[in-house]
Amino acid sequence: MEITYDHTTATQLGFESTSRWLELVLPGAARQMDIRILDKDGNLLTTDPKFIDLTVYDDGEKIIWSGRYPSEKTEIQKREDGAYFYLLNAGASQADYMLYWTVFIGQGYTNIDVFQYAKVAKPRALMLLPNLRNQLDKSMKNVHETHGWADDQLYLLLEGGVQEICKANPRVNYTLANYPIEEWWQLLIDSATLLGLIAQGIFSIDSDLHYTDQGISFSVDHAGQINTYLSFLVTRFNESIQKFGLRHYAKPKLLMQLPRRVYGYQALVSAAPYGVSFPRIFGRQ
Repeated sequence: MEITYDHTTATQLGFESTSRWLELVLPGAARQMDIRILDKDGNLLTTDPKFIDLTVYDDGEKIIWSGRYPSEKTEIQKREDGAYFYLLNAGASQADYMLYWTVFIGQGYTNIDVFQYAKVAKPRALMLLPNLRNQLDKSMKNVHETHGWADDQLYLLLEGGVQEICKANPRVNYTLANYPIEEWWQLLIDSATLLGLIAQGIFSIDSDLHYTDQGISFSVDHAGQINTYLSFLVTRFNESIQKFGLRHYAKPKLLMQLPRRVYGYQALVSAAPYGVSFPRIFGRQ
């Protein structure tokens, strides 16, 4: 993560592109969490700040490490002038992490506060990223130097896609760790694509252009085209989610004993979704 700082006005000018605000790390692996301090011309600062504070939290709000650079027992290391890093060990808990940096340049300057995030990614979910990118990321299809979706952004879409699937009836409790990827990977790709198209549509609403002057008109309308494809994909997703739900409906654990006049059974069958079977129901003589 890069921070641009103006020494002359003692103000923070901005951050690096938000595409790098999230880092992916594998369970049990280590990841260098970098911070780079730049001047207003985009060059690394040639002098050390007075101090750099860092506090690392897991997703249970537990403090994993807290300390300051420079100090004797600090875990913040200097890579070069203006560039520092903390070595994050993910461990086996698969918890996500938040890093809270505070950089103090010197007397008369305001502190710089930066949040950085690390998500422990499931390898089986990472294997779906090529499929999701192939379906969603148009820049992969028509340019050599892509500026499309980053891996960490696609991973967030997959997480959201699982949540959307879990909302449908019957309610299930899947995560990326136990979702049946081998059988239903395309459903997850479609669900994640829906969320990605919603994000692209929000961007298009702000960036589309409609201009008319003296009979000459010019229009850039991505939002309308995205909505058209979004409607098609919603229809396909709804059809697939119904079939997905049947794999859970078809395994009831209900044991019933019905009376001779099986009006209750008729009501049960009429209210059940299409394709559901009830193998454990029997009638009483």
